[in-house]
Amino acid sequence: MTIQLFTEHWKERSLTNTSTRGTQGNRIYQCVSDDPYENEITILAYGSCPQLGDVFPGTSDCYCVSRNVRRGDANRVEFWVTCAYESQISQATQNQIDEPNPIYRNAIVEWSPRRSSMIRRRVKRSDCYNTYSAAIEGTFSMRLDANSAGDPHEPLMDIPVTEWVATVSKNVATIPTWITDYQDAVNSVAFSLDFYGTTVTIEKGRACLDGLVMPLQMTENGITYVRLQMQIAIKPYRDLRSGETIAPEPWDIERLDAGMRTRSNSKWKAITGDDGLPITHPVPFNGSGAAVSTSGSAIAETDLKYYLVAPNKRRDFNNLPLW
Repeated sequence: MTIQLFTEHWKERSLTNTSTRGTQGNRIYQCVSDDPYENEITILAYGSCPQLGDVFPGTSDCYCVSRNVRRGDANRVEFWVTCAYESQISQATQNQIDEPNPIYRNAIVEWSPRRSSMIRRRVKRSDCYNTYSAAIEGTFSMRLDANSAGDPHEPLMDIPVTEWVATVSKNVATIPTWITDYQDAVNSVAFSLDFYGTTVTIEKGRACLDGLVMPLQMTENGITYVRLQMQIAIKPYRDLRSGETIAPEPWDIERLDAGMRTRSNSKWKAITGDDGLPITHPVPFNGSGAAVSTSGSAIAETDLKYYLVAPNKRRDFNNLPLW
């Protein structure tokens, strides 16, 4: 078998530039073989035939995105090859051009905001007022969400926040069984993600594997793979309190040490007010099982004690196929 002729038909070459679809081009080649049983795959593999990803002559960013081979009408040894070029291509198409093996292609990471809320004990609030005036705007500061006596408000306030969700799509040969154990897990150490060409570091405790999509196998270029999709939700830190240099990990729940009863001599004892009657809502505790004592003064933010609840397991996200 020998390719006798492979030449471009110059009259059929075209290049179109538009404001909405960028640059598009077409090139058509005539190919003649001496073998009536020649196959189309051999024609596409011929050295003079443009390959996917080749640029249109005279351009720097108009890439060959498809090739079509058809036999001539007159005989079995003539072929016509049409190559289409485009400048506006998706990242997925670019990855296919750069790497024919789907398993070796880079992961695709898409970012989107998600409106959520966080319980906040410390908020940006103003002084108390009876009649509003413009001067009130100058009294805003970060402080404990409490009444004028320093007693924290209950129920807690939900503050709207934005969580960022990174949806990572990565082709893998097989899905490891251990990956299901990462569902709802929080990152135990820092890890990195791609943010549209920039590598960003996600600090320990900020990310949670919010969702896993594991579709059926696909085959491309003779290679079988699965396109695994991972949704990673990233929470912001809360604001620092007075004296803090670091905030708790955002997926942990911060609880105020408070209650309505104390324990003495292995017995529960109701906390009573000045009237001798049991109190009707929890009061702050001192971290040792007793109500905070302030000798009549307002409760200070530094008097409050907290503990953390960690509802999510911890896993090392560096083990996930994120790149």
